[in-house]
Amino acid sequence: QGGVYGRPYVTVCANGHLFHKECIKRHLANDNRCPECREPIFRRLDLNLYPKEDQGRVQRDLWKYAEKGEPEVVAYLLAAGASPNLFALGGWNALMLAVMADHLNVVKVLLADPRTNVWVRGGSQKQTAFDLAVTRLGPDDPVAELIGDVMGTLDEPEAERAANAAAPAPE
Repeated sequence: QGGVYGRPYVTVCANGHLFHKECIKRHLANDNRCPECREPIFRRLDLNLYPKEDQGRVQRDLWKYAEKGEPEVVAYLLAAGASPNLFALGGWNALMLAVMADHLNVVKVLLADPRTNVWVRGGSQKQTAFDLAVTRLGPDDPVAELIGDVMGTLDEPEAERAANAAAPAPE
């Protein structure tokens, strides 16, 4: 999302460094390390694996691998264009699916993506990922603590604040 001249950013390393898709493809022709931190690029990185006309598959796979607990695959799918904020059946996004399955490393990957909105509410009870983590895993669980820490560093966007104020309280 975003980018210069309408070119999308992609993440290619575990440190979450962002590059334009075409720029990083040119770089990868000569070097298999991140140009910024020199860390190895994702082992299975192939930015052409999912053609643009198959973005639905990219999104479905993000939900699937977030729930299965595959952080490297999740990072790859985010790089391939999957949105961390879209909802799967049941009203859960990738972060919420990872929380419900207690996959800390997937949660870390999703929170490292600048597009991830931690304030979004999902499911029938309209809970945030933090609400889910506290309810399902407990307030002292590392997943709940990590999401709580991230939320504590961000201001809740005005639109989210208004939408969340209008949402019914969880039962």
